Amino acid sequence: MFISLKNAHQYPDKVGNKAYHTSIMLNLQLPAVDGFVIAEPFSEKDIQFIWKEVKTTIPLAVRSSMGEEDTKTTSGAGKYTTVLSVKTYEELKEAIETVFSSNTETTQKAVMIQPMIDSVVSGVMFTSSPFHSDRASVEAVYGLGELLVSGQITPESYEIDKQTLTITKELNRHKYYGLFLQHNPLSLGEEKQTHFGNVRNVAHMNGNFLGSIPYKMRATFCLNDLQVVYLYTLGLALEKHFGCPQDIEWAMNDKRIVLLQTRPITHKISSTLPSFEPLSQRDDVLNGKIASLGVTEGKVKIINDSIPLEFMDDDEEFILVAYETKPEYVHYMSRAKAIVTEIGGTLCHAAIVSRELGIPCLVGVEGITSSVSQGDHIVVNANKGEVILC
Repeated sequence: MFISLKNAHQYPDKVGNKAYHTSIMLNLQLPAVDGFVIAEPFSEKDIQFIWKEVKTTIPLAVRSSMGEEDTKTTSGAGKYTTVLSVKTYEELKEAIETVFSSNTETTQKAVMIQPMIDSVVSGVMFTSSPFHSDRASVEAVYGLGELLVSGQITPESYEIDKQTLTITKELNRHKYYGLFLQHNPLSLGEEKQTHFGNVRNVAHMNGNFLGSIPYKMRATFCLNDLQVVYLYTLGLALEKHFGCPQDIEWAMNDKRIVLLQTRPITHKISSTLPSFEPLSQRDDVLNGKIASLGVTEGKVKIINDSIPLEFMDDDEEFILVAYETKPEYVHYMSRAKAIVTEIGGTLCHAAIVSRELGIPCLVGVEGITSSVSQGDHIVVNANKGEVILC
């Protein structure tokens, strides 16, 4: 069966939470993206009808909307496959099959098909900050949001005081690249124009391209204060409707901000973050940004593209150390005693999963992958933002 996203809220037991929440956003007349949701059982005729309706809006995004994700207790962040930049009927058929097959556990399966937003800036907003219940948090990057949510880039961060709307910002001058939509073929070295500046294509990536961010863009914030406050007002509308704090993915093209998805925040929100003085002068301590509280110690397992993932498939307890997190690492995150990465943000999938599991997580720990080796013993004190090298 297939249903328009605008009408999907009428079939909550068929379409999954992500499609249901998106339908609610559309019916609240918030700036969300319409499209279709297809659920089992379906036929090729269903896909043909959808393609006829959406082919003038390519490229498309094909996302999961499974029964066990985006609930009040489990986000399923990064667990299922997303396929971006779908441009042909054959690619749509393959993408739908790929997303459905990424769920081998639940019986309620559905997939969303939407036009992609040509994002100049994208990000995530928590209407209640993970560690400060009196604030909201926003993280943002240039381009599409995939690198941010998967933990493959360090975002800019904004904290909004809920009472005064005062914004505290943290600029990331090291945002050297972003993932950008490629409507038309773009050769290596060619540039795409945005209202922030031009970004140069340095690598093709699954129908999109990795763009080099010029210094002028790196030296300025992705969002101005009015845009941050506007995002927060949209988030408040969703929080009021659903009755709980929301985890929201959003995008901004050259014209407007659009909401991509919303779901409940799945962890208990702290009223305050423990204060600490970093021990940055000690040679045996590395500091990072707190993504999930807790303290533990154990043996290091470093994971990266050059190490077969089968290396992680034993029963030994470990602390997962990586330069970045990727969707294919999600299974191993759930088995780790703690997670430590060199880059990433506090609202990425690894951070969300860590808070759900109640395990310590630090991001932005510069030099961790070159400071430890496989099997080394370390202490992760995420209450103080420290990794102690033993």
